[in-house]
Amino acid sequence: MNNDLPSSECSLQREKILVVNRESTPPPSPRLRRRGPGRPSKQEKEKFSNKKPYTSAQRRRELHNESALNSRTRLNVALEEQWNVIPEAEKSQTGMENSGGKVCRADRVICGTNYMKKLQRLADLKGGDIPGKSSFES
Repeated sequence: MNNDLPSSECSLQREKILVVNRESTPPPSPRLRRRGPGRPSKQEKEKFSNKKPYTSAQRRRELHNESALNSRTRLNVALEEQWNVIPEAEKSQTGMENSGGKVCRADRVICGTNYMKKLQRLADLKGGDIPGKSSFES
């Protein structure tokens, strides 16, 4: 570049060179269409087909983990249903709330068990029949 040109002219000349270089570069090639969910492409199949098949121990562990997840989910739903049936007066009477106002699962089970025992004693006092309990049990 010429050192005798003023700085503004140098910057203009640099911009012109950049513009010319941009125009001379070919446009980028069109991108491949991205596939949506569903059947993978042949290339994707080839990538995954190189993986080793599951061993019987791996499959057994995976089935066990899935089963355990389902069991935990069912247990949590049952505990939540039980907790929602217990009246607020019974919940507050136990005094099991933590500082955040949240009760842990173990305390919920204990509260539910105590509430069922209380209902059982009340039914026994009234002479009511409790389903699942025979009359000769104490």
